[in-house]
Amino acid sequence: METLYQSFLLRIWNKASQNHLDWHASLEDPSTHNIKTFNNPEALFTYLLEVSNLDQFDINQIKGDDE
Repeated sequence: METLYQSFLLRIWNKASQNHLDWHASLEDPSTHNIKTFNNPEALFTYLLEVSNLDQFDINQIKGDDE
């Protein structure tokens, strides 16, 4: 079985904007130093699911049916 490995440096921060905090994140590939930025958690999670080939994954499988 082939093993695929990816690593990223994750940075998360908030920025104040008109009486609320805007959520931001970036992922840096340590081998290439390419940085991808995200303006909301959904965009980050969608990207991670895509690069891990789990884009068809149902997040409810992690939460469980009891919640």
